[in-house]
Parts: sequence; C-alpha cells; structure tokens
Amino acid sequence: MLQAAAWAPNPKAGLSAANLAKAIAAALLFDYEGDEEAVKLQDMIKENGVLYVLQEVCGLSESSDLANEIINQYQALKK
Repeated sequence: MLQAAAWAPNPKAGLSAANLAKAIAAALLFDYEGDEEAVKLQDMIKENGVLYVLQEVCGLSESSDLANEIINQYQALKK
C-alpha cells in the first residue's frame, strides 16, 4: 500500500496536493457493497471518522497539511 505520508506532490509532473487530496477523498467516499475492502473502509469511517482512517491506513499524522486538505475535500465532496 502506498503510504501517502512518504509521497510528495511533484509540480513538474502536474500533480498538486489539492488534486491528490481530492482523489483520496473521493476514494474514501467509495461505497459499494460488492467490494469487501470498500465495506471495511466505510465501517472504519463510520466507527472512527476519516481522520482515524488517514492515520491508520495512510500513515498520515493528525497535524499534516495533506490530512487536513483530504478532510476538507471529503466534506466538500460529501455534500
């Protein structure tokens, strides 16, 4: 599994932290009963919240800029 904390956006490749955060947020919103991993992830989010998933699954710290941007994007996409 890719550890997001070890990955840094590369402006030369056209990748930004905002776009990465939006993609991760969209993945966290994936909810399909036919996908066992998606079901587990949704259960983790419901029981513990998005920040917990970012810490436990992605290895991000609570204070990281990327984690905060993912949460902001998650909330915006969820509306």
